Amino acid sequence: MALYDLSDLSGFTEYYLEALLIDSAGRTYISCSGFDDQPITTPQPARLILVETNGTARPVGSDLLFANGMAITPVRRTLIVAETYSQRLSAFDIADDGTLGRHRVWARLTGLMPGGLCLDCEGAVWVASPLSSQVLRVREGSEIPDLIPVPANPIACVLDGNEDKTLFVTVTTIIPPRPGSGRIEAIIPEAIGATDKVSPFGPACCVR
Repeated sequence: MALYDLSDLSGFTEYYLEALLIDSAGRTYISCSGFDDQPITTPQPARLILVETNGTARPVGSDLLFANGMAITPVRRTLIVAETYSQRLSAFDIADDGTLGRHRVWARLTGLMPGGLCLDCEGAVWVASPLSSQVLRVREGSEIPDLIPVPANPIACVLDGNEDKTLFVTVTTIIPPRPGSGRIEAIIPEAIGATDKVSPFGPACCVR
């Protein structure tokens, strides 16, 4: 489906599109930056963009400071998003038409700038923390039961879907990233908990 050939998003943000997430109805949520962070200017808020299956787009939710990675809970009623410059994970309720409401703090990550994230089978969030060179496992309410040091700057992460046995982490050796500075690390958590067993997959820009 050539969704993005049909969707002009230029009227919704002047700067970057960050991440996208497709829900069970085929709608796409896209996070974006409301300001240019290279070089960093005064942070400006922006809303998420919702693209319907027919290509129409509209802003949803309320203002976020550099919305980044996103995930939807298994019951399909809550969207979790990393607010990088607010140093927290935020949550929205999802209405039947995809509209987002009840913006609230899901977890505070003071001193950290969360990036890409994913949910595990227990409902906790794994989130990349590039400035601290860690991947954190976070529960709602700000508890961090596990963290994994990463020998680079993690940008995003995803679980393999096979009982959460492997966590794949996109990392870069330079911030902001430059061509050739990235690779994918494979981390094997022990019973979903943290471990320092890291296996580099080598330079990569995509997974095929």
